Amino acid sequence: CELNYTIELVTRGRTDTSNVAAEACQSYFWIDAGKTLTSSGDYFKDTVNATGCDSVIHLRLEIHAADEDTVKVEACDKYYWPVNNRTMSSDGLYPFRYGNVHGCDSVVVLDLKLHHSDIIRSSVYSCDSFYSAVRKSILYAGGVYSDTFKNRYGCDSVHVLDLQLERSLNKDFSVASCDRYD
Repeated sequence: CELNYTIELVTRGRTDTSNVAAEACQSYFWIDAGKTLTSSGDYFKDTVNATGCDSVIHLRLEIHAADEDTVKVEACDKYYWPVNNRTMSSDGLYPFRYGNVHGCDSVVVLDLKLHHSDIIRSSVYSCDSFYSAVRKSILYAGGVYSDTFKNRYGCDSVHVLDLQLERSLNKDFSVASCDRYD
């Protein structure tokens, strides 16, 4: 008994490989695979092309991270931050949002601590002269003296001294005594 087989071969097309390159920030939703990808790499999806042949979609994915940074600054009285072109006059956290080199939403935070200048006013009444610790000298004339100095934070500060000097009375007098004068 003989068997005869007839094979009908229908050529519908050829196998295709589709290459796709993509870049994204943080994650990428690959619609062909129906999933979210969070890592760079090569991904493959088996599918059937328009002519019914097996095909492969090759995704070459580059995931970029957002940049996050904190800058700590200590300054006197106020601080000009060129990143956002503003001058800050109080302590605090100042975020600045921007797109990094890959276009990903990023943030840099200014952590600002301000120290303030001091204004010290002193009124002194003294006889003949007064030693000024700020000037490191003896003053022999009354008046208002103003001196600048750096406070403990390095900030320019001012000391205003209102000095009033009275001259001592120098009177010559003679004493007449019997027996003895102590």
